[in-house]
Amino acid sequence: PYVGTIYAINSNQAVSLMDRAKPYKYLYNVFMRRALLSAARDKGIIPEMDMARVPEGWTPGMWFMYAEQNGYFVVDSFKEGTKGLSTGKLVSNMGQVGNRTYDLRNGDAVIMNLNAAKLAKEEMAEVIGITPQRMGDIGNRETLGGVEHSIQRSSFVTEEWFALHDNTKIRVMELLLEVAQEAWRGEKRRFEHIDDGLASTVFEIDGNELADSEFGIYLSDSSSDGQLVQTIQQLAHAAMQNDQANLPDLIGVMQE
Repeated sequence: PYVGTIYAINSNQAVSLMDRAKPYKYLYNVFMRRALLSAARDKGIIPEMDMARVPEGWTPGMWFMYAEQNGYFVVDSFKEGTKGLSTGKLVSNMGQVGNRTYDLRNGDAVIMNLNAAKLAKEEMAEVIGITPQRMGDIGNRETLGGVEHSIQRSSFVTEEWFALHDNTKIRVMELLLEVAQEAWRGEKRRFEHIDDGLASTVFEIDGNELADSEFGIYLSDSSSDGQLVQTIQQLAHAAMQNDQANLPDLIGVMQE
């Protein structure tokens, strides 16, 4: 059997949380891909190399290695000027070649695409309802009340999604329990359970008794539990002020 939830209102098309975030995720991938390609095309500033200046018998690798070790280039200005019709002509042209550079930097395109990807990510979080404060991104000038208010607003937006998911989980568990009641009828099963204290317990389930029993499933969530704890704390504080409760009673309520 299949269990799911179609998020639709009346006759409108069903739109899930993934459907809302998917366009921004595609847009984010596009800009990140462009940023990577732009970074790969960034070669920096490349100087022009005049092979006529390399000393006779040297390779370009030897020439650069010597310059790196000693801190200067060795130049043979007359190497090509001693051959054929070029004899004596290179001396007057030495200042015109070998001093140019080519700017192959592409940093602006990288930064532009990264900023666009960041904007797409922020828009996706806003559509979903997740604020930066809820993700832990808190500025040094934000107040405690402002941060709590932002987190609370974000929880109101996403509470509906969590409620739908919890409802789906309850129906899945109910169906799983019904399948187990029919599948284990007439059998006895032994299971091992490890509790929160890491203590192992072995118990046996009678299939007939399981099939003839009725069960109810209650699913709690952190949002509802937090609201309940906050309400209890407020009532306990009011009871202390009105002398309707003492300190041991308050401690007992908090422990439970």
